[in-house]
Amino acid sequence: MTSALIRSLDLLALALALPVFLLTGAPVIGWVVVTAAWLVQRFVVARLKGRAIATGNRQLVMKAIAWSMMIRLATVTAAVAAVGIADRSAGLPAALLAAVLFSIALGIQLNNPSPVEARR
Repeated sequence: MTSALIRSLDLLALALALPVFLLTGAPVIGWVVVTAAWLVQRFVVARLKGRAIATGNRQLVMKAIAWSMMIRLATVTAAVAAVGIADRSAGLPAALLAAVLFSIALGIQLNNPSPVEARR
């Protein structure tokens, strides 16, 4: 698989999750909120990492990676909690989708070389 496709596996999982939500009768609000939170955090993380990588400073890149994990966790956890509070039946499917997305994101991050080293 190409590098761009591998980095987009989380987006593919989001797209494939919608038919699963619809076919299983799970409340779609869970998918909508988790998808929105995931896309927002993905944008913020990409900007944060991009700026750090542009400096070429390895320490700054590692800090950006650590912050990106915390941003991802806080954003998506808050979204899942909000869905669960608003509609109890939507909380579990939203949490499962978030768990799948986190697993994919972690796998992508572990299998990619350090961005600073890759540029050298």
